[in-house]
Amino acid sequence: MKLVIPRVYLWLILTLSILIGLRVAADSVQSTWADPIGIPIALILLPWGFVAWALVVYGTLWTRAKSPIVLTESQMRNSANSLTPLGETTLGGDPFPPMSLYLVGGGAYAGFAISDKEPLLVRNSAVEKLNRKTLLVYAPTQPVRGEYLSGLAAAEHDQAVRASFSGFAPKAGSLLHYSLLDSLHGMDSQKLRAEQAYIIDKHAPLMTATRNWVHEGPKRFIKEMRALALAMRRDSPREKVGKFFSPSNEQKAAQDAERERIQ
Repeated sequence: MKLVIPRVYLWLILTLSILIGLRVAADSVQSTWADPIGIPIALILLPWGFVAWALVVYGTLWTRAKSPIVLTESQMRNSANSLTPLGETTLGGDPFPPMSLYLVGGGAYAGFAISDKEPLLVRNSAVEKLNRKTLLVYAPTQPVRGEYLSGLAAAEHDQAVRASFSGFAPKAGSLLHYSLLDSLHGMDSQKLRAEQAYIIDKHAPLMTATRNWVHEGPKRFIKEMRALALAMRRDSPREKVGKFFSPSNEQKAAQDAERERIQ
């Protein structure tokens, strides 16, 4: 089993290490700025560091507990800043039906807010707003890489990235909760789930790569030409061995001429 240390603990260990290092440095130069009343500064700041850690961790949990809730059939219970859809369509196109986009993973309560980091893209007919703070999604959502949102729904991807309360970054580690199914109206089976996974595997990577390629424009060709030129200038293993044993002047002249021709 892989051991995962929470990031908060790592920051706490780093802070304590810095404080202890400052204390040692102050003692080495016989300074009293780090020990004004005979008590190490690390011991003075340690309780405050613990209080700050508790406020960050439990304050986040408290804010999410008081925030609107999103429930799906995949046993996903998540909080959100708002239950208003960020994007919604009324007409679909093969093979995609009308869809709704929500941002989840954050929260907002009593003046405190946490940015939503995960997009939720589901069929319109599978969504029901139970009350002011509860959203039900009658569909098994499939968690996929967050960058796939660009290939599955380009316009929704741009909205999710640029929303004022969004913390979504389509990089490695981000998740997109996606579903084309609707169990409320009988559109859910093992075969349909397999077809949904096939559609994601077929469309998402290709369309995501194509969109990134288009956005890069001429820069992509410049990168490819630089990589090609670098590969052409790179010496072969035989040439490297020859250089090691002091190549002749003729070899040096030939190599210089070849490099000038490539440039």
